[in-house]
Amino acid sequence: MLGVINWRGAIGFEVNASEEGLRLAIRTRNKAAENVARNNLGVILKGAANRHIRNQRLANVHLYDGRESRWGPDNLMWNHYLKEIVLSPTEIANLRKTYLGKNKSPHRTESLPELPKSYSDNPSLKIEYLKRLFQPGDLDLAKVRQSLQFDAQLRELAICTVAIVNRAPYELEQHLPFYRAAGGTTEKCEALHALGSNNKVPGVFSALEGDIIEIALQMTQAIEVESDLKARLLRVLEAQQLVELVGVISAYNMVSRFLVALDLHAE
Repeated sequence: MLGVINWRGAIGFEVNASEEGLRLAIRTRNKAAENVARNNLGVILKGAANRHIRNQRLANVHLYDGRESRWGPDNLMWNHYLKEIVLSPTEIANLRKTYLGKNKSPHRTESLPELPKSYSDNPSLKIEYLKRLFQPGDLDLAKVRQSLQFDAQLRELAICTVAIVNRAPYELEQHLPFYRAAGGTTEKCEALHALGSNNKVPGVFSALEGDIIEIALQMTQAIEVESDLKARLLRVLEAQQLVELVGVISAYNMVSRFLVALDLHAE
């Protein structure tokens, strides 16, 4: 156990208080309180500004041991996403299930593209990367995306199509990583750019993907959608999924037009 009884300052007192709480929970065999205390210790030790208090290895031990606390799954999944702790696929699946049960929505990391390997050992790059993913004004739409039944790859394909047609490079830059993370290939990413010049669906896409692109084109350019196209989509998709698709295309038409009108671009 880290001894900080002689430390001064808020962090020192927080660590000491959490340690005392952990000792008391263990003595009284209060498992719920023990989980909370371990989770708190893990967060404090990992993020302490004072380098003498910060202890990544011990922090990870406490975070893992406190995984059954209220915020345990959230903290562990973020640390796993940032490659600061290694969890097995089974452990991640169990944490996601627990988080979904408590919060009624998937964890944010499930919809994020994988952290680039070159960022793994650089905290500053990690922060900049996350700042780019969490753009102001997009958080509510991020929650909407996570709650949809619609396939993530097809959803991001529609959003990227809207961004290209509306000439919104900022929106495209934000969503191409999501498309790749959901399974979009390099070939398909490159083919998408051709939409900006001829509006013809490239042959690398499947029939369903082609129809997804086509409905995004029609809604963005003509607003109305051909009956035959809607009929084709309903032969493959459920009605709820089609409604969600139309909602996504509508929402990101609004986003892209806002960005273009105010000449907002990635820094």
